[in-house]
Amino acid sequence: MGKSGLRLASAGFLAFALSLQLHPPFASAVARTPTYEVKAASFCQCGEYVRRYYSLTGEMAPSAKDMGPVLKRNGFKYVGHGIVPSKGDVAIWAANTGIAGAHGHIAVAASATWDSPGYVVKFKGANQGGSSTHLNCNNVNVRGNMGYDKAYYYRK
Repeated sequence: MGKSGLRLASAGFLAFALSLQLHPPFASAVARTPTYEVKAASFCQCGEYVRRYYSLTGEMAPSAKDMGPVLKRNGFKYVGHGIVPSKGDVAIWAANTGIAGAHGHIAVAASATWDSPGYVVKFKGANQGGSSTHLNCNNVNVRGNMGYDKAYYYRK
């Protein structure tokens, strides 16, 4: 194709593109396209992270140590204290246990593996020394050595 043929093809494409922009169905479709506000990830308390992780509904407890009834209301069952958890179990530590402060702590069991002389249990949660972003919380990590034997466990 010569230069004049290329110009004609380009001119034809430009005319076609302009006609799309002016054609009413395309104009109204563009006007109806929804826009979404994207919020920056933020610092989350541990209870807020677990709420997002499991899409918990209803009124939340004021402290992590008090989340047992919230979990039960959302279909979880209490399965024990100081047990080796299954992946996905929710762990709650009471206040001032050496793991948690005055409000306790809550996290999701990420893994439990045997490593003689005992289990290594890791928990995914917020406000436990992390800086990864998950579920729009920017302070998430997976952490071990949190005293799994001191936690109370709930399972869905």
